[in-house]
Amino acid sequence: MSKEYQFTLQDFFCEEIRFQRIPSVQTTENIEISPSVKVNHGLSGNMMTVSLRVEVSQLGLPFSLVVTMVGRFIFADSEVDAEKVVRIARINCASILFPFAREVVADVTRRGGFPSLLLPPINFVEVHNNPARV
Repeated sequence: MSKEYQFTLQDFFCEEIRFQRIPSVQTTENIEISPSVKVNHGLSGNMMTVSLRVEVSQLGLPFSLVVTMVGRFIFADSEVDAEKVVRIARINCASILFPFAREVVADVTRRGGFPSLLLPPINFVEVHNNPARV
């Protein structure tokens, strides 16, 4: 692996948490959850900031929520080709951030008075190759 593709997670944080109960929806049935996941990134020198946004808001749910995790990644090489790291941002970096977002979603739904929502695993290679599917 070339040095320009070696990177480390410098830090991460939860940029946004929004949770809203929808009291007009009363249901005890199992509802299929279809989370929306979006990945954005920006590169400055050898530092890349990646934002992973998970949104669950669909008809029939007794709540809606948005969680946005942000991670800062540092590449070993000081000069990184922005075109070449798009795939790394959308697959590798998103895969690193997703478990943190998943944990926040589970905790927030539990604290909101519902069973913990455990988001299903996401194949970020599939998301990258077929962005319309997620």
